[in-house]
Amino acid sequence: MSQITSVLLDITGIQSYVFASNKLRENAGASLLVSEVYQSFLRQALKSVFPQHDFSWDAWQENPGQIDVESSPFEIGYIGGGNALLFFQEKDKAMAFVREWSSLLLVDSPGLTTAVASAEMDGEDLGNRDIFPKKRDALFESLQRNKGRFAPVTLIPQHGITGNCPHTPNSMEVWNKDEEKYLSCSAHAKLEASEASREKWEKDFSPVLGEKYRFTNDLGCLGQKKHEDSHIAIVHVDANDMGQRFEETRTLVEMRNLSLDTKRSLQKSFASLLGHIDERFEEIQDALGFEGNDRRRYPIDKGSGKYILPIRPVVLEGDDVTFVCDGKLGLYFAKILLEAWEKENSGLTACAGVSIIKTKYPFYRGYQLAEELCRNAKNKRKSEKQGGSWIDFHLAYGGISGSLAEIREKQYQVQQGNLLFRPYCLSRHDEKNFGDFVDRTRALRKQDFPNSKLKELREVLTLGGEAASAFLQEEKIRGRKFPEIADQEYHEKLFANSRTPYFDMLELMELYPKFELDKKKRKGE
Repeated sequence: MSQITSVLLDITGIQSYVFASNKLRENAGASLLVSEVYQSFLRQALKSVFPQHDFSWDAWQENPGQIDVESSPFEIGYIGGGNALLFFQEKDKAMAFVREWSSLLLVDSPGLTTAVASAEMDGEDLGNRDIFPKKRDALFESLQRNKGRFAPVTLIPQHGITGNCPHTPNSMEVWNKDEEKYLSCSAHAKLEASEASREKWEKDFSPVLGEKYRFTNDLGCLGQKKHEDSHIAIVHVDANDMGQRFEETRTLVEMRNLSLDTKRSLQKSFASLLGHIDERFEEIQDALGFEGNDRRRYPIDKGSGKYILPIRPVVLEGDDVTFVCDGKLGLYFAKILLEAWEKENSGLTACAGVSIIKTKYPFYRGYQLAEELCRNAKNKRKSEKQGGSWIDFHLAYGGISGSLAEIREKQYQVQQGNLLFRPYCLSRHDEKNFGDFVDRTRALRKQDFPNSKLKELREVLTLGGEAASAFLQEEKIRGRKFPEIADQEYHEKLFANSRTPYFDMLELMELYPKFELDKKKRKGE
C-alpha cells in the first residue's frame, strides 16, 4: 500500500455543551448536534471535498474486516468514544476536509469545540499488529498536544450594543419562533434540534416503544406529581476499563469491531431497560403515586395520545449513557441498566452515578454531581480490587454547594463516624452488595416504624452513642428489630467501625419503588 494521511477528530467539552441549560429541550438538541458531528456534518464536508465520489458511508460497519483506502480516496477508520479516525490518499484533500468540516460546525453547531490531529502512515500499517498501536498512540498524543495549544473561538463575542441571551451568557443573535424571542446562536441551534432528537430516539427504540409510548422534551413531564415538591434523577453510566480495552487492540479491524460491539451492546442494554419499564408500567405508575383511578392523571402526550415515558435518554454515545427520569426511579433504573449491560457484554461492567435533585434545580450542576458520583464509584471499585459494577447516589434536599467530597465531609460526618455506606457493588456477596442493601431496607421497612420514628432514627444517627442506645432499647421493647449485617453488630449499636448503613436505608425508602421494597427477599424468591 502507498502512503496515506490519517486524521483524528475529537469533540472537546461535550458535557458543558450538552448540559449547560436547565431546559431538557436544549440538552436533548445539543446531544443530537454532537452526534451529527460525525454523521451529517462529516458527510456534507466530504461531499464538498469529493463531489464526484459516491462513498458507502456504512461500509466500515457492515464489513469491518475490509480496508479500502488504497482503492478509495477516503475511508472511515472507525467512529466511537467521541472520536473519528479517517484516512485520505492525499494530504491536501485531508486538510481541505478539516477546513470544510470546521466551517460547517461553526455555522450549524456554534459553541461546540473540536480538536484535530493528523499524521502520515503507510497503508500496510493498519493491519500490522506491531506498528499500528505505535502509530495510533502517537496520533492520540498529538491530539492531546493540539488540545492544549489554543482554544478556538466558536461563538460570536459579546459587545456593548447587544442584549444578553436569556438562556446563555452570550449575545442575542437569532429570532426563535417557538420561544418568540431573540436567543444566542448556540441556544437557537440546540432548540431547533430538540424535536429531531426526540424523533431519533423514538425511531431507534421503536420496536420497544411501539404505538404506546413517547419520550418527552419537558423535565416536568417525567411522571412527577405537579402539586408535590418534585425531584428528577440524573443518571450517568460509564463502562469500566474501556480505555484499556481500546489500547489492547492491535489493528484497525480490532478497533472497529470493539467500537461497533460497544455501540450495539449499549443500544441493546437501553432497549432492555425500556422493555422492563413496559413490562412493569402499571407498577411504575403506582410507584409514582398514580394508583387505581388516579392513573388517568398520568402524563399523556396531547398530540399522539401516547403515554409519556418516565425516562428520557440524553446521551447514548460510545460507552457513556446519561438519562433523566423521575427521582423515585433513578436508582432502580440504573440497577436494571447495569445488569443489562453486563448481560450484553459477557461480564463487562460499568459504574453509575445517580444524582437526585429538584426538578427546577440547574441541570448542569445535577449532571456534574452525577458524573462525580460515577467517578467515586469507579474509584471505590479500583480500591476494592474486586471488579464488578458499582452504584453511588446522592439525594439533594436543597441546593448543591461544593464538590461531592466537600458535601460529604461537611454534611455526613458525625461524632460516631460516617453516615454513608455507599457506593455499592452489584455482584459482591458481602455488606457492600446492592441487592443485600435493598433486602436490608425491606427488612427495616417491614418493622412498621411510624414515620415519626423514622425521622427520629435519622436524628439519632447524628447524635452520640447514648441517644442511639436509648433509641435501640425503646424499639427493642416495642418488638422492632434492626437487620443484621454480615459479622458487624450494627443492629446493636447502629454504628460499627465508625460507619452506619441505616442512613442509606432511610434514603432508599424514599428513592426506591414501593413494588420492589414490598417484594420478598431475593434469596427466597
